[in-house]
Amino acid sequence: ATRERLARRFTERVEHIEAEARYAALSRLHDNADDQRLLRAALTALAEEIRAGGAGALGPGHYALGRGYLALGDEAQARVHLETAWRAGFREPRAAYALALVLGRLYQEGLRRAEQLEQGPQRAAKRAELAARYRAPALDYLRQSHGAPVPSTEYVAALVALYEDRHDDALRHLDAIGAGLPWFYEAPLLRGEVLLARADARRDRGDREGARGDLEAGRRTLARAAAIGESVPAVHNALARLEYVALQTELFGPGDVVPAYTRGVAALGRARAIATEDIDALLLEAAFHRRLAEHQGNQGQDADALLQRAIATAERARALAPQRAAVLLEVGLSHWQLGQARQARNQDPASALRAASAAL
Repeated sequence: ATRERLARRFTERVEHIEAEARYAALSRLHDNADDQRLLRAALTALAEEIRAGGAGALGPGHYALGRGYLALGDEAQARVHLETAWRAGFREPRAAYALALVLGRLYQEGLRRAEQLEQGPQRAAKRAELAARYRAPALDYLRQSHGAPVPSTEYVAALVALYEDRHDDALRHLDAIGAGLPWFYEAPLLRGEVLLARADARRDRGDREGARGDLEAGRRTLARAAAIGESVPAVHNALARLEYVALQTELFGPGDVVPAYTRGVAALGRARAIATEDIDALLLEAAFHRRLAEHQGNQGQDADALLQRAIATAERARALAPQRAAVLLEVGLSHWQLGQARQARNQDPASALRAASAAL
């Protein structure tokens, strides 16, 4: 009886925090630093209450904290608390669902980083490692989440299909949601991610037209997600990732890369207006500048200004995360590309190449 009473109390508290987080997400685009500070203070106060509740508070309390951090987009902290709750015996379907969401997001984030850091067989090995570490347990938790109060069972089915690389099935499940959840930006966001994954797969198979079609459809659905969750950095970052794939698709063909570059950098500007210290957004912006500079260089144009922007953006990321491998790689690549461009014009590349070597 005590555990049920505590579970109800903590759930009421975290539902209030989740409601505040969603209200901020659905508000007009704004810097979310104050929102984050207030919500984290509420979670700190909840943690104190849980500590005072003794052993019986551990399971339901850490579950509530995990949900709270998930609402803030802090998957690492959410995972810590949700797994603590699970070990403490709080294994209700709703806890399984929250764990599946956290591990699924970590899986998607890991895939994105693998695309940046790995090549060829190393990338395939990394993807297999990520599947074992995150995807397999995420799918297991989704199976255990049957009966949990979720916004849409079709959304859950679409998550399963995405994690199993069944893109067409995922889209059919999302179609079944219809327009019944106008506040639920997560549904068009997931659709955009599915379409982006399918576009990537089609491009890798040489189906450039199919990839372009998926990218255009993904662009439209992510624009709908952004219209709902205007202050959700993840939505704008997803739009930017889509445009980066669009840029890469056109880079070595006859297409025009500038529209994708322009849209992508604009989306990242919105993401960083919301979360000013978004390291992943900074890294992707630097990569956009490098890629357009590569295109301009191949056209015989002077791309120094773009490469300087890439370096400046990557260095801002390094100031925030000086040891992260992806940051050092982007810093090194930006300097290296500048050195290569200068060498091609019979200019001294030494300082740029030294900076690249120091980062790499």
